[in-house]
Amino acid sequence: CQQQMERILYAVARKLFDEQVMHGRVEGLTRLALCEAESAYRSTISGHVNFDKARSSRIYSLFNQAKLVAGIHEAIFAEGPKVALDMFNCAMGSSEGRELMSSCKDLHGARDLLAQVAAYPHPKRE
Repeated sequence: CQQQMERILYAVARKLFDEQVMHGRVEGLTRLALCEAESAYRSTISGHVNFDKARSSRIYSLFNQAKLVAGIHEAIFAEGPKVALDMFNCAMGSSEGRELMSSCKDLHGARDLLAQVAAYPHPKRE
């Protein structure tokens, strides 16, 4: 379950690397690192009158999608699969979540797997 969410996170994050708004390694990416990269991106475009608004909108959407997946990924271990599943279901109601669900077919399988894992008691919580 964790590996599947990790692959999805890396797929979304690679798009940010392709846009050249993130640098370094995709492996070990956290929500905090994504927030810092988004802040750095925001500071580079602030004050620029001639930035591409469509590209910027797309990049912010990618950051939001990546933070969404990273949060669920982190919650699997920090809070347990039931909390992660609740986060997943709630997040998929957002515009970024719906966009991500339509563009990433693996997310459906990840949700189903997470639901199966959440159906059993989590050793950290029992």
